[in-house]
Amino acid sequence: MVMATYRVEFTRDWITGRWGFTDRVLNELRGRETEPSRLENAWLIEYRGKPSSLGQLLSERLNIQRSDFNRYGPIFEITQVNSE
Repeated sequence: MVMATYRVEFTRDWITGRWGFTDRVLNELRGRETEPSRLENAWLIEYRGKPSSLGQLLSERLNIQRSDFNRYGPIFEITQVNSE
């Protein structure tokens, strides 16, 4: 499968207060912030797989529970930026 770059934007309501943990997980996935000032709450991640697989991986690694989705709605949005 081709390596693609995905932009993952997090909902401000969910990510507030979770910066350290989220940073650590996304750094482990070799992600990089789209904007150092964090105005966008978004990261770029290179991933060999479909956006749905990346979403499942992020939900698992960030310990996002079904109750979180019920409370906040969509927690992140994944958009493909490019593929190599």
